[in-house]
Amino acid sequence: GRFAMLGAAGAIAPEIFGKLGLIPPETALPWFKTGVIPPAGTYNYWADPFTLFVLEMALMG
Repeated sequence: GRFAMLGAAGAIAPEIFGKLGLIPPETALPWFKTGVIPPAGTYNYWADPFTLFVLEMALMG
């Protein structure tokens, strides 16, 4: 229960702070454009987004 609410707050707070101007526009991305979901996002990591997605799913069980 409480950890799910912390996760929701962590996903929603950056959007709210970005709209209020408290976070610089280049880092005020919505949670779904951060690169976690393969088709979305623009950040460059050590592997392509689909490989990272599969690795995350494997590690999470």
